[in-house]
Amino acid sequence: RDRLLRHPNTKIQQRSAKIFADATNKDREAVVKKMSPSLDLKGDPTKGRELFAAVCSVCHQLDGIGRHIGPDLAGLSDNSSTAMLVGILDPNRAIEDKFLLYNITLNNGESLAGMIIDESGGSLTLQILDGTTRALLRSEIKSLKSLGLSAMPEGLEAALDSQKLA
Repeated sequence: RDRLLRHPNTKIQQRSAKIFADATNKDREAVVKKMSPSLDLKGDPTKGRELFAAVCSVCHQLDGIGRHIGPDLAGLSDNSSTAMLVGILDPNRAIEDKFLLYNITLNNGESLAGMIIDESGGSLTLQILDGTTRALLRSEIKSLKSLGLSAMPEGLEAALDSQKLA
């Protein structure tokens, strides 16, 4: 969605803006407030594991389930419930540099999105959002732009009610 809204072709940007106009609440603080009652609910680990496998494992790994694209969630065990709530519902509030999303256009017209996981003066390696990596020579790159966004999408509240979030 973000790539389409920032596409170099203005017509695609405009059409995407119409299609996605009501897709997410742009006021992420309001979303966090609305979902904060989930912090007072008791979670069900079995249902949580199922939800993780269905929604989160596309990018996160925990207990051997999922892909290692985003942060390893085992390393976040010291975060408070409030910090986890904010991280899930407002992923762009605080982004580690290594999880910044980049849009790359190659000289041949191909467009890629992902996170830079390694770079040197003459090349870089991009972790694409499907979990693959791609090494690119800088001479192949027409443009390289940070979107200033996390690879984690906003709008997960559409798939999570308060009990699921708990």
